[in-house]
Amino acid sequence: MAGYSLYRVRPDGSEESVSEHADFASGWQAGTHVVTSDDKGGAYSLYSPSGIRVAKFGHARLTPHSGTDHTLMIDRVLELL
Repeated sequence: MAGYSLYRVRPDGSEESVSEHADFASGWQAGTHVVTSDDKGGAYSLYSPSGIRVAKFGHARLTPHSGTDHTLMIDRVLELL
């Protein structure tokens, strides 16, 4: 890696390179911008030139929250019928 790298994180945990940044500040700015403007449902990670993840953006969006899985709720209702 030449500089700081921003990756999009998919729900299955795989990552896709999105952009390269000369320094932490510009990488941070890009990560913040993308989750607040361009991809409000996505999650991103910023990696240092040595490959260490130094920031996470929107990762809570990948975590299932109790009571929000409507598919399970529908399945349960169908079981009761």
